[in-house]
Amino acid sequence: LYMRYYFTSRLSASVSGRYAQSPLQEQSFYEGLILNNYRNLSQGFIDYQTGNSLSGNLNVSYRYPLKTFFANAGVMRSRTYSPRTANRYFLNEYLLNTYMPQENYSYIWMLNGSISKGVDFINGIISVRTMFSAFDGSMFQNGKEFPYTSNSWDITPKITSRPAKWLNIVYELTYSQNWLEMKNSDLRTSYKKYSQLLSCNITPSKSWYLQLTGEHYYNEITQDVSKHLFLADAEFTYSFKSGWEFNLSLKNIFNQNTYAYTIYDGLTAISREYRIRPRNVMVGVFFRF
Repeated sequence: LYMRYYFTSRLSASVSGRYAQSPLQEQSFYEGLILNNYRNLSQGFIDYQTGNSLSGNLNVSYRYPLKTFFANAGVMRSRTYSPRTANRYFLNEYLLNTYMPQENYSYIWMLNGSISKGVDFINGIISVRTMFSAFDGSMFQNGKEFPYTSNSWDITPKITSRPAKWLNIVYELTYSQNWLEMKNSDLRTSYKKYSQLLSCNITPSKSWYLQLTGEHYYNEITQDVSKHLFLADAEFTYSFKSGWEFNLSLKNIFNQNTYAYTIYDGLTAISREYRIRPRNVMVGVFFRF
């Protein structure tokens, strides 16, 4: 169900609600083991009961195009029901995911908002968007129930500016933090990460184009271990009147070789590390006709 109401030509609000029955999973038709990925196994069971989810949303938006001002805010509340509760065992190097015959309810609050304003003296737009979510639920681990709450918050300011006809600049910063609290223990963890992006597009004439991009990533792998990563690229293009085009690109200028981060899923924290392609130069020649 969805309804929108316009208080004025600029201010409007919408209300929506949703009810859905949860689909059956593949484990409901097979009692054996299912390999989900390189570290997770699922124990099948024969059970055709399904759960359901119920959610409601309220959103308010304000638009003033002549002043280049836009704002939006929303709140969402959802409840999920399952006739079973997830249970996880450690099986050598694998995680064995099963279910306990116990009803389970989980709840989520989600708040989001964004605002943007055109700024004349930078000939651009400044915007900020943010989101907060709070999860309250429980699961079993090795046959023991663990109720827990998991919260996350992120905010992203962004500036887009065109100080000259031949120059366009974009800067964006994203900061996020996650919290996990076990209700029946003293376990409380908090991790944060942020990333920055700076991009400059230079086009002094129709013949040539230069793009410079820099990125910075910060991740807390654990509470005492963090990692910074700097990436930078440059690309130059020159177009000849005859239809030929010359392109030169330089990737990973700082020659970074690894990228690591940590993700959180319920009671699980997984740290990952990837190898990055080393510094490389590419030259291209194109002909348009």
